[in-house]
Amino acid sequence: MACGQEDPDVRQDIHAARDALTAGRDLTVNYYTTDTSGLERSVDSSVVVGDVPQQPPGFQPRTDLLAELDATGPGVSVVHAVTGMRGVGKTQLAAAYARAKLASGWRLVAWVNAEDKASLERGLAAVAEAWGLADGGGDPGSMVRHWLEASGKRCLLVFDNATDPDLLRKYLPAGGAARVLITSSRQSAADLGIPVGVEVFTPAEALAYLAGRTGLADPDGAAKLAKELGCLPLALAQASAVIRGQHLPYETYLERLRALPVGDYLTRRAGQPYTHGVAEAVLLSLQAVQAADAAGACAGVTEMMAVLSAAGVRRDLLHAAGRAGVLTGGGDLLDASAVDEALGRLAEWSLLDFSVDGQTVIAHRLVLRVVRDILNALGRLVEVLTVAADFLDARAAALQGSWDSPAFGHVIDQMEALFQNAAEPAHTSVELQGALMGLHPWVAV
Repeated sequence: MACGQEDPDVRQDIHAARDALTAGRDLTVNYYTTDTSGLERSVDSSVVVGDVPQQPPGFQPRTDLLAELDATGPGVSVVHAVTGMRGVGKTQLAAAYARAKLASGWRLVAWVNAEDKASLERGLAAVAEAWGLADGGGDPGSMVRHWLEASGKRCLLVFDNATDPDLLRKYLPAGGAARVLITSSRQSAADLGIPVGVEVFTPAEALAYLAGRTGLADPDGAAKLAKELGCLPLALAQASAVIRGQHLPYETYLERLRALPVGDYLTRRAGQPYTHGVAEAVLLSLQAVQAADAAGACAGVTEMMAVLSAAGVRRDLLHAAGRAGVLTGGGDLLDASAVDEALGRLAEWSLLDFSVDGQTVIAHRLVLRVVRDILNALGRLVEVLTVAADFLDARAAALQGSWDSPAFGHVIDQMEALFQNAAEPAHTSVELQGALMGLHPWVAV
């Protein structure tokens, strides 16, 4: 994998970045020391901004697509779904590429949530702040662009889940040596750079994935399941976790999948309906993990995350929710170890993942959507939104005096995400409206 040549002032830039202001809203900055023995590296640290996902269990590297990304050279590459479907692995491909650059000691690896304008601007501001570019005033995103054009060697910027290509255009480098990846389910995003299409697994990839995750030597059964789920990576991850966790043969899982009355739980939405099998597979995973969840912590975590930001929730915020009794419906208080145990179980069942530093909990947007739709069908979504709003209000109050801290900024970001998710229920309540009104002073800070 080509790493390129380094500018002579790279080391000076790295040390300058360490001294830059790193506290602030929605900012995660890590320094990874790399072993340079036997490798041609001219830097000893990487600056990581944002939450690069960890490698998930059973990850299929899709080396042909990774090679295609490297072959595009400097500039903008767009990782998009050829079929337009969610769940094909666009984000995981970009994350694998980012992790590879970290392993190669690249100067900067930045991960920016590009789902909406506010998240995009906050992410770019975090990048500018990490490299000391924000002190002179002006638009942080434009500063990042100009810096990457002038000094972007061995730098990677990922815009994940871009929903509006027009928002990105002014922030994309027009030249220079930086690498920029954009993941999007919008076909129009392919016009922003060199397109790299991502499709579902091939039958061979699907069978290899299922065999590796389940340990079953039943290629015929695996082929039937892969066909049923359309070889969609997200659905296969859910299925393999349940099969492994409950020691099921493929045939039994298929029977349960086909018999699940998904219509009793979910209302198919217009616009982007669920891909066949995804909702059913997620439901089976949720049922399986909750069956062994006596304290209700796993259910509480998934419900809380479903109404917060799809970009991820910081582990310490979930710890605080556990201590407040929020994750058990106001019942048992959970210490950090109990919350972490629940997170570990959910990760084993492929219902969530973590950032590379382990401090941000991430779930696929389709998984979160299924959870919200279940809550809505059961008439509980408004209740969960209300509890989450009250908790965030109390958490912000507890952090008064720490206005510039990343923890406080993260709470505000979660409030904004909750406002968006609160628009989903067809009916609301006086309690939810009151809880949302209580958040307005914080969001206006």
